[in-house]
Amino acid sequence: MENTSESDYEVNMDNVKVTEYRAREEDLGEVVKFVQWHYIWTHPDYPGAEVTSGFMTELPDASSENFIDLDDVTTDTLKQWVVAVETENGTFNKIFGHVMEQMPLEYKLSQTVAYIVE
Repeated sequence: MENTSESDYEVNMDNVKVTEYRAREEDLGEVVKFVQWHYIWTHPDYPGAEVTSGFMTELPDASSENFIDLDDVTTDTLKQWVVAVETENGTFNKIFGHVMEQMPLEYKLSQTVAYIVE
């Protein structure tokens, strides 16, 4: 459940969509360094409306205590990593206000039919 207060915004992990990750060989093995992903913002006051934010997150250096072999990295692991980094950076709280300014327009758009011009 998402809170609406900027200071206590709670991330909905189902709205985190990982699209790509990049790794490189280091002393520990193949280490994930970057994750490209997006977050789909929703709000109960605007059913059917979504605002999507795209991100490229650089992960902190791996250590032997927290290292996970590349073959064992899952989408859920990647989601947890990027949310932890971006929560610590305050990214969600910084963007929340802008998203809430966009949400009424997205709500209106969600109630229309789109036609593609070719």
